[in-house]
Amino acid sequence: MHKKNIAISGLTAAGKTTHAKILAAELGYSYVSATEVMADMLGIERREVGLGFWQKYGDIIARVRDTTNLDRELDNRLKAMATEDEQLVIDAWALPWLIPREVCISIWIESDHHSRTLKAAVSDDNMQELSWYGEFISRKDDDTRERFLCIYEFDLYGTRENFTLEVDNSKYITRATRQDSDRGIDAFAPVINSSAISLLELENR
Repeated sequence: MHKKNIAISGLTAAGKTTHAKILAAELGYSYVSATEVMADMLGIERREVGLGFWQKYGDIIARVRDTTNLDRELDNRLKAMATEDEQLVIDAWALPWLIPREVCISIWIESDHHSRTLKAAVSDDNMQELSWYGEFISRKDDDTRERFLCIYEFDLYGTRENFTLEVDNSKYITRATRQDSDRGIDAFAPVINSSAISLLELENR
């Protein structure tokens, strides 16, 4: 019944990948990861994505970006998927700014810097001091913001008018432990899933 695609966006470690996967499973949709699509484009094994992926391949990706139109090509592929395919949950940064609102439902997951620092530490098994993850998040935020301002002239920290829904999961993790993270995921998943289902039902009326 529900065929419209859904784009999930948010800053680094906001939880977009985790909740995009959970939502796709809930709906019986296919999950699409922008990071995995980019890894395929670069011929990189994609078994390791997320924070570990960026730590391991960050220098490679930066060099490729300096010499190619990597971001534009990636986003063009994602736009094609969003407009030509059905029943997808797409985990991507820029897509909601690059397609009309009627093409797919776009959800922004807001999460403050502290909560994202905690989530990043948990996803990396706390291999570094907590302050390291906070600095990593800040650097990646600034780099991504600058890149999209340069390429597309939109501001990740600006308006969310292109989004159908904005939800905040900042309060769902309070410590950098796997138990606390899992508890937060379990609490937040019904919020985003029920919201997405309601939006799909409205689209089908």
